[in-house]
Amino acid sequence: MGARQGKPGLRGALIGYGTIAEGHLTGISRTDGLEITAVVDVSPARRAAARRELPGVRVLAELDELPVEELDFIDVCTPPHAHLDGIRFGLRHDLAVLCEKPLLLDRRELEALEPEEKASRGFLFPCHNYRFAPSVIAMKAALAGCGAADGDFRGHFRTLRTSHARGTADWRPDWRRERSVGGGGILRDHGPHSVYLAAHLVGSRPDRVRCDLRRPEGGPYADTEEYAFLSLSFASGAVVDFELDWTAAGRQTSYLVSGSWGHVRLIDDDLEQCVDGSARRSRLPSDFNDPRHGNWFKGVFEEFLAEVSEGGRSARLREDAAVTIRVIEAAYRSAALGGRWIDV
Repeated sequence: MGARQGKPGLRGALIGYGTIAEGHLTGISRTDGLEITAVVDVSPARRAAARRELPGVRVLAELDELPVEELDFIDVCTPPHAHLDGIRFGLRHDLAVLCEKPLLLDRRELEALEPEEKASRGFLFPCHNYRFAPSVIAMKAALAGCGAADGDFRGHFRTLRTSHARGTADWRPDWRRERSVGGGGILRDHGPHSVYLAAHLVGSRPDRVRCDLRRPEGGPYADTEEYAFLSLSFASGAVVDFELDWTAAGRQTSYLVSGSWGHVRLIDDDLEQCVDGSARRSRLPSDFNDPRHGNWFKGVFEEFLAEVSEGGRSARLREDAAVTIRVIEAAYRSAALGGRWIDV
């Protein structure tokens, strides 16, 4: 990492100060050893908000204005179109780089970044925060205890929303429906969470995907999909289907896994286990309806600190993110080919 390596506490900069950054700030504030000392945002209104809400923090308009010699990490919270530039900036200055999903938009960006990762003393850390929802942690433990392994695993995930999430009113609040900014529609926005969670719960990475997409027939959002149905297959024989919907009647997040051993189902905060004919239900408040998911980020940042202590040498999360990027890219290709299975 950069010039401050070895000094007590880690100082960082938020790149982007919108709704996404709010969740990250909650996690940072609850994690000992981390401090935000600078914010970069292209929007004058968001810079003004940062000055009001974060007294004493340096607020800047451009990445190049950052005092990198005073930093240990940057946390990229911009929309996806700016991720590559933010990551490159951090790695070129030997900083640790946390980044929101989707880490990058496609395989081309991923490959372009590889030489810079190798040359940097910093490292890249994807923020896969859904793994730290209390109910998902409980579901993972339940699956480990009931024999959901060796291919005896069928998943069905559903992410239902009544519309796309809107960003801050100060800067292009509907950027998730702008292909040039978000990189796509609901598949690009919510798909990464479902892909990395499927791999997390199965315990391996998918090797094939098929996908169906639906876009509006007209109007301003006709080039961004509002519904997606994907199937992921794994070498073990496991299969996970998932639906993503921005046109649902209500908001709900659910994960169902079944096999000859029974089933485990999570609907928002409610976990149900039925194994060998014995059923049990529990409730674990997890704030699935809070789009910032601030309470989950403490786990993300604790994992980041552990990675720092190991010198950023672990490739597991980075490879998880790379596979997620390849799956989403292959899913778009599958949909363009009428739902054909595509190798990842």
